[in-house]
Amino acid sequence: MNQDLTTSNSESSKPSFDDENLEFDNHRGYDGDSKIESLKNKIMEDEKIVKISIISAIVIFVFAIFLMKSEKNMTIQENFTKKEIAKKIKNDKNQTDFKNHENFPIRELFVPSGSWNPLDLMLVVENEKGSVLAINGRTHTPIGRVKKMGSKVHTQVASPDGNFSYFIARNGWLTKIDLRTLEPIAFLKVGEKSRGTALTDDGKIVAVGNYEPKNVVLVDAETFKIVKKIELSAMEDGKMTNSRAGALVEFGDKIFIALKDLAAVWMIDTSEDGMPVKNRWTIGGKDDEVHDGYITPDGKYFILAMQRSNQVWVLDLNSMKPIAKVKTGIEPHTGTGAQWGNTTFVPALGEGIITAIDTKTWKTKARIKLNFPGMFIRSYSDPKYPYIWADTFLGDEIYVIDGKKLKIVKTITPMKNKLSIHPEFTRDGKFVYISVWKGDKIHVYDSLTFELVKTIDATTPTGIFSIGSRIEEPGI
Repeated sequence: MNQDLTTSNSESSKPSFDDENLEFDNHRGYDGDSKIESLKNKIMEDEKIVKISIISAIVIFVFAIFLMKSEKNMTIQENFTKKEIAKKIKNDKNQTDFKNHENFPIRELFVPSGSWNPLDLMLVVENEKGSVLAINGRTHTPIGRVKKMGSKVHTQVASPDGNFSYFIARNGWLTKIDLRTLEPIAFLKVGEKSRGTALTDDGKIVAVGNYEPKNVVLVDAETFKIVKKIELSAMEDGKMTNSRAGALVEFGDKIFIALKDLAAVWMIDTSEDGMPVKNRWTIGGKDDEVHDGYITPDGKYFILAMQRSNQVWVLDLNSMKPIAKVKTGIEPHTGTGAQWGNTTFVPALGEGIITAIDTKTWKTKARIKLNFPGMFIRSYSDPKYPYIWADTFLGDEIYVIDGKKLKIVKTITPMKNKLSIHPEFTRDGKFVYISVWKGDKIHVYDSLTFELVKTIDATTPTGIFSIGSRIEEPGI
């Protein structure tokens, strides 16, 4: 009966698990206790599996949500990055898409492109036109002009191979010109009121000094992108003072900066990471003002004009230590310098005096009197050439000085009552170019006989730059 009852009960209330999982012993019949125990164990195992499954499902669900949020965050970050990249590309394009600029300089050729040697070029600034006139220094023939270079183009520096020229205008526009074709190839705004330029001897970094903003801007010469800006500021009398940039003079991979309003000199080392300011010299009092300077032809000394104290400051480039201060005429203006043998010559804006200084003793050898104050003075690199050429500030005379005798041997008046400035030798040293500013002429003179050999039309000519000569001189 029990067996029948058991059989009857099992039919009326079937367990939730499969009957085939029950153990049945054909010899001993149904073993109830062991089977119940087995069922309990099975149920526990199944419950464990269910719990594990539920936990796994929860973990998978949470992980899925995490992935969704991460993907969303990555998308947001990716979009943000794309915006930043787009902004950077736009900014880079503003610096590199040169020729689409509305004021990009224009080339005007008078002869077939490439029919000249860049090293023979004489580049003449046409002050009021914002242009540069290029003249073949061998034939004295204008080959072309680059126009729309900015307001009052000021000065330039050429690449070591003479293939490129970098001109700065006073309103802050820097122009790169390929001198092989006279094609302007890059145009960049680097300041509001700019003055000096320098180029490292490897031709990689162009430096521009500004009056406003008061800084120096370093530009990659190849990409024409600004790589660094250096603020010209220092503590003076307990307060921070900003300074305009005076002379910029390169020496290898180093660049000297004259801080006009702080009577100081800084040196940038472009070979080091970050192009830091490595040296700082305070060379005058707070009322002094430094302006232009140059490196002597032997590369040993840096000479800088201290205009309010009427002297020049001398730095030994080997030891990087100041070694002398030498009295000059009132308000010295060194320009790019002139030297014959061991004598260097310094004009003055405040009086008609050129000071001849011995670079061995740093003593004054002579004070050469002129009829007018002077501004720029030039010598030729060949030591056999005996003469120094000097202009006058607000005058119409050019002076030729015997470098050995330290005396004026010739006074030239290119055009009566017309300002005559910036004497410059051709590459071969045979001729000297003179700008007759208000006479709209370039006068070309034989460097030995002092005879006028040609007159060339130019509009308000000022600075003249002999590419072949200047790339061989240190510091310019």
